[in-house]
This record gives sequence, C-alpha cells and structure tokens, in this order.
Amino acid sequence: MYVFFNKILTHLFLIVYNPVVLKLFYFNKTKKLSELKDTQLKNLKQTLIFSYENVPFYKSWFDRNEFNPYEFNKLSDLEQLPILNKNIIKENMEEFETRNNKSNGCKLVATGGSTGAPFKYFTSKASRNLSFALLLKGWALGGYRIGDSVVVLAGGSLVPKKDSKISIIKNRLLNFHKFSTYGVDMDDLYDYYIKINKLRPKFIRGYASSMYLFAEYLQKNNLKLNRNVVAVFTTAEMLPQNQRQVIEAVFNSRVYDGYGLNDGGLTAFECEYHDGYHIDTERGYLEVVDEDGKLVSGREGMILATTLMEKCMPLIRYDTGDLGVLADLACSCSNQKPILKELKGRVTDSLKINNRVIASPVLTVLMGKTDAVNYQIEQVSADKIIFHLVYTDKEKIKGDIATISNSLRSKLGEISIEIDICDSIYVEPGKKHKFIINNSDVY
Repeated sequence: MYVFFNKILTHLFLIVYNPVVLKLFYFNKTKKLSELKDTQLKNLKQTLIFSYENVPFYKSWFDRNEFNPYEFNKLSDLEQLPILNKNIIKENMEEFETRNNKSNGCKLVATGGSTGAPFKYFTSKASRNLSFALLLKGWALGGYRIGDSVVVLAGGSLVPKKDSKISIIKNRLLNFHKFSTYGVDMDDLYDYYIKINKLRPKFIRGYASSMYLFAEYLQKNNLKLNRNVVAVFTTAEMLPQNQRQVIEAVFNSRVYDGYGLNDGGLTAFECEYHDGYHIDTERGYLEVVDEDGKLVSGREGMILATTLMEKCMPLIRYDTGDLGVLADLACSCSNQKPILKELKGRVTDSLKINNRVIASPVLTVLMGKTDAVNYQIEQVSADKIIFHLVYTDKEKIKGDIATISNSLRSKLGEISIEIDICDSIYVEPGKKHKFIINNSDVY
C-alpha cells in the first residue's frame, strides 16, 4: 500500500508541476533506427537554421566557413564546420546569446566539466524537461518506473551541499533520497548505511566513485543492506570493470552505467545486455570524429555534441573533451537507438585528505563556481593540495581563493591549500588534460 501511495503521489506531482515529463516518459516511444535518423536529421536542420537566424556567433561562423544551413541534407554535412570548444565560447559569450529568448525559460548553469575547464552556459526550460524525462527513461532500461524509491549517493551537481526547501519537497514527492559524498568519512558511511536500510530503496544511483566507495566500505565491514536493490545506476565517471564487479557483488544486482553531458544535450544508457550505451537522439546529436573532424566508427575518436531543441544557447560540433567508440552494429535488444560502444576519456581521480574522500565530480562543480579559465588540482601529501589556476581576469582571484578554501575546509578541517596562479597548464602531446593529479601515498 505504501509503495502504491508513493507512485500515485509522484504521478500527481508531475501532472501538476511538470506534465511534459510524464508525456515524454510514457508516449515518446522508441522508433526504428531509420525513423530515429530521419527525425534527428530534421531536428538538426531546424537547429542549424534557428542558430543561423538567431545567434550572432553562428551567423558569422557559418558564413566564414561557407556553410549554408538551408541546404543541409545529410549528417556528414556538419563536417564542413570546424570544431567548437569552450575557449571559443568563453571568448564570444555575448555573441552566443539567442535573440528574443525570454519566452524560453533560459537559465544560466555551470559545470566544471570532466576536462577541468569551468564552463557556464544557458539552457531552456524545454531542454531541462526533456533531459529529466530522458534520464527517467534511461533508468527504465534497468527496471525503473516512475514513483520507485531511489537513493542518490553523490555530490555537487547531483547532491548540492545544501538543498532549498523547495528541492527537499520535490525530492520527497519524486521519492528521491539524496546523500552527499562530499568529504565523507567512515562515520558518515555507517550513518548512510543505517538510513538507507530504513528507506529500503528499490534503486541506488550515484557517481561511479561514490558507489564504489560505499560498496567497498560495506564489503570491508561485512555489512549488507536488508533489501536487494533492483539495479545500481552509475554516472559522471568512467566505471572500471573491477569497480563494477565489487558494486554488483555487494548489492547483489546489476550496474547500469550512464553517460551524460548536460551542456551538450547528450545522454546514453546501458540496457540489460551491457554492451554499450544507447544514445538518446531527441536532445542531442553525438559525433565521434578523428583529429580532422571526420566521422569515424568502430575506432576511438573525439566525442562532439550538437544540441537539438535548444533555444537559449545552441552548441554545434561542441568538443566534449571525451573520447569514445561508436558501434558498427545495433544492440541485440529491441531498442534501436545507436550505440556508443565504449567510453575512453572520463578517467578521473579523487582526493583523500584527513581520511575523507572527495570525488572528482564534486571538485568540478566547486571549480565551476570560480572564474578560473582552467585548473589542475595536485595532492602532494595527506593534508596538502596545490591548486594550479589560470585566469584572464586577475581581479577574480581573491574571491575564488576564499570560495575554494572555505568549501574544502568546511568539509575537511584544517588542511594546507597552496594556490599557484599560472599562465597555462601543460598537457602532454596526445594526452587529455588531467585535472586531478594525486602524487601522495594516501592510497
């Protein structure tokens, strides 16, 4: 009866607050691959034309590269355009603002990004609604149904340091229960174990590193949840096979990994075959390209994102900073969405200070609140961190130092924080920028 009541409550809440999500979840049925490609091509052409007519940057960008959006008729036509990166966007931010966008519910949000370059961008209400609906549909591949209880173990973007009263009410109505892994110690993990046992969730979701940390803690202390969860949903980081095995053994359930890039409008989720990620085609177009920006399949390349349906700040051929491999063949399941066979470029580390762990996604959210244009965080001992920061506006440094220091010390206690203001951060040729370097022996 209690479970049924929660499901009714969640559906009533969404009917009143966000009926679009229910519509997209229940009626946005998966189509055949040919239909998906046709619809995506149509939406992509509309996005290109809208961007050309309404975004000053793209008007000059397209003209400069002799790209005519009105003549766009196949996906490979995008190769005529250069790759867009964060630096280009930051240097031309005002030119990316869409004309007459007040009616689209535009919201400025920030992300640290897996490549360590803080980034602020605008997103529309329609895009946010679609993102949430696609997330729930992605969970449905692992058995989730609207109203099921979900425990979230994460930090930063998934679990804010302090939720507003409205957010707390929304989470309760959605049957979401959030626990921050920002700077947790063993006492925190035991407290979470007790609380989660009382909640008896049907699903658990979190950063890959957070889920592994909790699973490893339960395993080492011979603790078990009093109810097996149906599935574990991991996100935000690479999930090594050994970590997946530990998580599945401890929770006695399968892990369904996901890939998401909100600024690029990309989401992709594993199904029961766990043979790659089904790419959602409704909100973004995912390309995998070589160093010349040409499409490749079956081998590693750079992942580019082009947002669809975004009226506030469209991004076209946007370099995600991630590497991946597109599959040549469809999945064995009935889902016809294209497959991202492998993710290659989201390996991130964590910091362990004063016996507390901070996962990398939490640090990217923290750095997203600063004005550093690039950064690298180096741990040199059990209680010392060096922040290598790059700025174009040196007047912002003092305030950012306070933000970083206050946030970390509020969770970790007294630690040594050294700030190194530099002109650039060295990246080895052919390597992806590594924004966390752990040179300590705390592990």
